[in-house]
Amino acid sequence: MSLTLLHPWSGLLLLALPLIWWMGRSLPRLQRGLRCALVALLAVALMQPVWIHQSQQQFRVLIIDQSASLTDEAKGQAVTWLTEQLSAQADNEQIAVVQLGGEALHLAQQAITYLPDNSSSLTAAVMQALALIPANSAARVSVVSDGLATDDHWPQVIAALQLRHIPLDWLSLQSKPAAPFIAQVQATPVRIGEMPQLNVQLEGNASSDASLTLTAQTNGAVVAQQTFDPKRFNEPQPVTVTLTLPAATQAYQQITLQLQRNGDNGNTQRLDEREWLLAAQPAYSLLYANSDASAAAKLQQLLGATFKVQAATLPLDESTDFGRYDVVMLDDLPSQALSEAAQKRLQQAVAQGTGLFYSGADNAFASATLAKQTLAELLPVKLQQQEQQREPSVSLAIVIDSSGSMKGRPMELAKQVARLAVKKLKPQDQVGIVEFYGTRQWAVPMQAVENPKEIERAIGRMQAQGGSELFPAIQEAYFGLKNSHTRYRHILLITDAAVEEDNYQRLLRFIAQDQINVSAVMVGDSQGGEQRMAELANWGRGRFYAIHDEFNMVELNFHRPSSEPQPVYQTGHYQVQGPNGQLLPQPLSGFAQVQSKAAAQVQYQVSASAQPLLSHWRVGAGSVTAMMFSPLGASTAGWQQWPGYGQWLGQQLSANADPLAPMQLYSSRSDDQLQIQLQLSDNQAPAPTLMWKPNMDATWQPLALVQRAPNRYSASLSLPNQQSALLQAQLHGQVLRAVAAAGSDHAAELKVPHRFASLLAQVVQAVGGQVSSVEHMAAKKLSPVASASLTATHLYPLCLLFALLLYFIEIIYRRWPTRRAVVSGL
Repeated sequence: MSLTLLHPWSGLLLLALPLIWWMGRSLPRLQRGLRCALVALLAVALMQPVWIHQSQQQFRVLIIDQSASLTDEAKGQAVTWLTEQLSAQADNEQIAVVQLGGEALHLAQQAITYLPDNSSSLTAAVMQALALIPANSAARVSVVSDGLATDDHWPQVIAALQLRHIPLDWLSLQSKPAAPFIAQVQATPVRIGEMPQLNVQLEGNASSDASLTLTAQTNGAVVAQQTFDPKRFNEPQPVTVTLTLPAATQAYQQITLQLQRNGDNGNTQRLDEREWLLAAQPAYSLLYANSDASAAAKLQQLLGATFKVQAATLPLDESTDFGRYDVVMLDDLPSQALSEAAQKRLQQAVAQGTGLFYSGADNAFASATLAKQTLAELLPVKLQQQEQQREPSVSLAIVIDSSGSMKGRPMELAKQVARLAVKKLKPQDQVGIVEFYGTRQWAVPMQAVENPKEIERAIGRMQAQGGSELFPAIQEAYFGLKNSHTRYRHILLITDAAVEEDNYQRLLRFIAQDQINVSAVMVGDSQGGEQRMAELANWGRGRFYAIHDEFNMVELNFHRPSSEPQPVYQTGHYQVQGPNGQLLPQPLSGFAQVQSKAAAQVQYQVSASAQPLLSHWRVGAGSVTAMMFSPLGASTAGWQQWPGYGQWLGQQLSANADPLAPMQLYSSRSDDQLQIQLQLSDNQAPAPTLMWKPNMDATWQPLALVQRAPNRYSASLSLPNQQSALLQAQLHGQVLRAVAAAGSDHAAELKVPHRFASLLAQVVQAVGGQVSSVEHMAAKKLSPVASASLTATHLYPLCLLFALLLYFIEIIYRRWPTRRAVVSGL
């Protein structure tokens, strides 16, 4: 027990008491004392004294469940236990009883608060118990029940118990076995044109071996059904049945779910039925850019109603509003069809949530210009082409001087030069050897270098003899190369420079104009021959080499390696491997060979080479996918016969459609009150609009939204609990649909789902109570009520009352007649 002051600084007013005493020095001492006491009481009242002490009042509320979900034995146990507790009631303890459902109990000398069957709610019973407990009383609430709460309104119960520091105990009873029933229905998010899936969770106990069938009906027609073994109810995990419905064609669809037991001779027993409203979001808006004006209609036919394809006007520029669409698809566009300003605007739209799907072949991935632009930064693949080394084919005609002047070392040097030149040739090259010794002849006719050893043997058989007539030999070599179709053509002259005079300049310039180069090799130590042979090489646009001995030998290589862009588009038949290693049913006829960036995720690839075919990554709030072939091009010609091609392509496109939705809508019920929460992904977005209607035939009505945060809005609606609400929010022209299911916070007495039944134990733990069974508690007393609680009593009203009394006493004292007479006599 203690005393505290809420405003102790008000006690400074007590310092004025000496002044008040001095100012009333002419008054009688008693009157001055009354006035000082009055001021002192007012000062104490302003300090607001509080007396903190223990309350000796204790209270206990017993909630007895007699609802229909209990067995008769359990009901009797609850009544017996209640009678025992009342007979053992302590003298300082007050007990109140709340009965939940069943026939009203009549107990001697004990009042009972009765809640009828139609109010069989454990949460309502606990709140009623709290209402019976006097304020500031130490109390405890005990629930004798099977715990099958028919609603989920526990948060407010927990708050009330914790606020008053009252624990809640649960004494569990045995419930009746419930027949199989529909416990919960969840629908996968679906859009117009997609096939929705309903995941129906079933609970209960199957009392027979007869099979069960779950059906879904629309307008009285069965649209999906599944028959299953009742033994599944014996498994520890809940029974979940998935029903796939036909493609959604309406924004809202009424579905009737029926659970029935199949009997003999086609007889069935209906176990449960539930009405379900399905909301389908609008079709994806897709901006399609392709050079072919008719391609958009083909794509629309391929994708179906799930997408609303709009053909883009080319070229795309900065006026194009990409943010209006869920997905932007650029299909095999040349670089000039997308300006740099349009690319920057597209980049901004993707960062804010618009999806980008980039596909095509050479036009899309082989443009060197596009590789340096903004769009290349967005894509998960590299647009830069790979360089490859190429050695173009060569045709070489070797003209060897085999005249008498070449005898000895010059001839051997000439043969060695020829052999080295042949060794540098590839099998796809061509070579021929012309020798001249007064006449000319082909020692080796022009042929592919497929057998170089045979050519070397032909070179070795040459012998020096006869005169030197170079001019006709060059002509013969020219005629041999004239019809060759290799990339490069060469004539190699090997001589000691002891040749006849002729008009070589005219001949060699003519040959050079025909894209045939003439090079010259002088062997031996001819005096003055170097100048002459250098002129021949110059006229033939070739090179000159002087080889005096074997130490000056050179290897002649007529190939000219070059780097050129590697072809991007590959043709053939390629098996496509998916993310789980599964192969698509149709091979691909071609694709653009590019590399994925390091942070990209490859979702589809060529099975044999692991070349990426579809790569994906995130950019800001948006998603970008690159597909290395055109969905309507020659590479997918075989896919047109694949029935699932449109669905597969739609899945890839929908994966890019705004992965972070601009709006999220949540609803919750509490009896006849519907609470709606609307959350935006963009804090800077303007206020959305919200509409509702009670059924599909009604007219939309606006709902006022209250802004709770920059991106959070809420609304409330008074609506009967058993009535559904169709909701529709709109922002920037984008629509979000939802349904607040009827009675989602309530359950029938004999159809309480596990998610409701498990809540009571969690509540007991949260408020510091205990869980036990009636059999266990019968052997001992209930948990004791907590020790007397501390109570705060405000004393300032009492101080004010005494101050008022002193005020009246002082007035009476001043005006008392006897006193006036005495004063007058003086």
